[in-house]
Amino acid sequence: MLDQETLDRMLSTLERHEGSMTRRQLVRIYSFDLPDIDEAAELRWVTITQHKPRTGRPSIVVSLNIDVNNTLPRNFPMPRHHALGMHRVSIRHELFSRRTTDLVRRRRKGGAGDRFDVTLSSATRAYMLAYPKAKPTSARASASRLMKCPAVYACRQWCFAAFNEIPAEPMPRDAAAIWSRLRALRNWRAEW
Repeated sequence: MLDQETLDRMLSTLERHEGSMTRRQLVRIYSFDLPDIDEAAELRWVTITQHKPRTGRPSIVVSLNIDVNNTLPRNFPMPRHHALGMHRVSIRHELFSRRTTDLVRRRRKGGAGDRFDVTLSSATRAYMLAYPKAKPTSARASASRLMKCPAVYACRQWCFAAFNEIPAEPMPRDAAAIWSRLRALRNWRAEW
């Protein structure tokens, strides 16, 4: 979801490069997401055109939407501030959430864990599986911090509910959508 800071960074990047550059450069060099570029085009802040050379790969060019006076029009709708945006669930957070719920369920079933399960908590174990380069001393603190993240908390509740309480369906990608979907499914975990 595009926010004001990302849009301002995108516009200033394009202004530094004389108003246009390829979408591939924006993604690879400046780390913009493709959905953010597309949403900026939907809001008419930038235009996306395809440039087809005679030979070689066609390139998709993102350029500023400049008016006759060679200035950016400021009457287009602004995206919301990033603090008002939703908490996205990253791939690592989803992996961490799935690992913690799997380890908790395995421990509840009475399954025999290895020695690693005995010495470290299930959250720390899941953190080390999700982030393999983490050291055990820093993994404890990071796992504790990550357990307090609202997106991870919502993802963990979805994983627990998906085990046997709700029908199989893909997990939504942000915390607010997870809670609204659990409420729509009338799951008791959404009432917490």
